[in-house]
Amino acid sequence: MALSEDLFQRLVGDGDDSRAADRALRLSLQWFARGDVQIAFAWMARARRLLDSLPRSPLHGYLAYLEASVDLEITEDPEPAAAAATAVRTCARDFADPALDGDGLGTVWGVQTAERMVRGAASPTSSCTTSRRTRSTCTSWLAPEPGSRGGREERHTGAARGGGRFRLMSPSRPAKDFFRPLAVGAPDPVREVPARPSRAIHFFDPSNEKMASKIPDLVGKVDVLLGNLEDAVKADNKEAARAGLVTIAQATAGLGGGSGPTQLWSRVNALDSPWVLDDLTTLVGEIGHKLDVIMVPKVQGAEDIHYVDRLLAQLEARAGLDRPILVHAILETARGVANVEEICGASPRMQGLSLGPADLAADRRMKTTRVGGGHPGYLVRQDPDPQQPDLQRRVYQQDLWHYTIARMVDACAMHGIYPYYGPFGDIADEVACEDQFRNAFLLGCVGTWTLHPKQIAIANRVFSPSVEDIAHARRVVAAMGDGTGAVMLDGKMEDDASLKQCLVMVELADQLAAIDPELAKQYEAIAGE
Repeated sequence: MALSEDLFQRLVGDGDDSRAADRALRLSLQWFARGDVQIAFAWMARARRLLDSLPRSPLHGYLAYLEASVDLEITEDPEPAAAAATAVRTCARDFADPALDGDGLGTVWGVQTAERMVRGAASPTSSCTTSRRTRSTCTSWLAPEPGSRGGREERHTGAARGGGRFRLMSPSRPAKDFFRPLAVGAPDPVREVPARPSRAIHFFDPSNEKMASKIPDLVGKVDVLLGNLEDAVKADNKEAARAGLVTIAQATAGLGGGSGPTQLWSRVNALDSPWVLDDLTTLVGEIGHKLDVIMVPKVQGAEDIHYVDRLLAQLEARAGLDRPILVHAILETARGVANVEEICGASPRMQGLSLGPADLAADRRMKTTRVGGGHPGYLVRQDPDPQQPDLQRRVYQQDLWHYTIARMVDACAMHGIYPYYGPFGDIADEVACEDQFRNAFLLGCVGTWTLHPKQIAIANRVFSPSVEDIAHARRVVAAMGDGTGAVMLDGKMEDDASLKQCLVMVELADQLAAIDPELAKQYEAIAGE
């Protein structure tokens, strides 16, 4: 199996998408046969993404066959299976592929069963006894709740959702195994994400010698330094950026390693790119002991995290690492936002999420070319004065990203991981940058990206509680005693909910004071008052 997965990555790297899609389909069938549904669906999704960019071929028929088999054997809904069966028969006819026709439901059990189910003449589970080829992919994988008819994505993932329609029944991955390593010799997954300050995630291009020369001076002054291997790095510089990051990590004291003053992160290339496999194998193998977090771009769903999770475990075992590398996902597509809860809960490695406003805006077809921030056209206007209808009316610019940030924060809070704002592209507009950062901070984000050194100071200031807020929070904590009841401070009622809010602020202040001497002095001055 591992050799087949390596072959898939080589084919993708060589740009041979057709053979790579064929390999992904075969791997999906193999994982179904082994009973690991999540990995099987991840390979099916990879095959689908590759085939979406290719001219129609018999491979599209094989994918339709696999999807039809799944729909028949996992769900009560026959319509998708019947539609897929039609697609298979069409491919078999158009390409004169006898193997496809023999396998592909055109002359075997699937079409007849699907058609009978459409007419109500067959039970949803009867097909499980008739399929030899896919019998192991039967309804034992996913048990439908009574009366359910979920959508394909929900049925396939079997994700546990509030009011979810299907529950995962795979004996190969019970809940108690969630915190077991995914490879022999890999370190145990973390049970709680380390609470390390990360107000500013400062991006740098490791292939840029001028940027690279400044890294040692930034250690201890910025919470996170992130070697960027993806966007903003030209295709011709990808290998140089990867090698440059290795050199920087090996040569820079205090950078990364789980205990240094500044964390080391890296944003690897997209999972469907020809560079990502070399990114992961090189970074884990050569600087895995210093790398704290790997940021994965354009995450679409849990299947992307599952792939990275398994691969990292194998690489960590080979490298002999004693602590797991965490994973951070970027929300850059509408599908990623729609699947944000399952992404957050996909792996114990999940450290957090970042908003990627530019790519997300393009994917949503939003009418803005700005990288983050507001837009003067997105506003509300004061009602006209009935007595003076021609009088100029005030306008109030709104936040384009309020909904998305709030949804991301909720998903992260539910799963115990951390939300971050992403980039603010107008480097010269420091006022608007600070406003955007503060909006994200107030909504619950713990940090942001910084693209220029001048943004580091803004991020550190915004994502650190003010002296006034900490002074008030400490007064509430002291006044509330055992945390029950309510007290009046400065004419305002403070109760247990207020105490919880204040404890969040005080805990953050303590964490920041441990790494920021200037903040420590300011917070200590409060205690002396």
